[in-house]
Amino acid sequence: MLAGISRQLDSPAALKPGDVMNTAAGHVLMFVRWLDAGKKRALFYEAAPYSKTRATERDVAELAAAGFVPLRYRRIKD
Repeated sequence: MLAGISRQLDSPAALKPGDVMNTAAGHVLMFVRWLDAGKKRALFYEAAPYSKTRATERDVAELAAAGFVPLRYRRIKD
């Protein structure tokens, strides 16, 4: 469903709050903010067991290597 309502960003470095990183398997991480000036580590929200949400710090290069792609909702206006 995300493919129909969002567009892929050129790079994870283009992520802004509210964008997501998604895998073909359907796991979604919502981008919150960058944790460093080099845009290598970021804070994300993701689903956790028992209908909970957790904040996780992730290395963006590792996410990309694992198949995650950066997406932005098509109707967002800057």
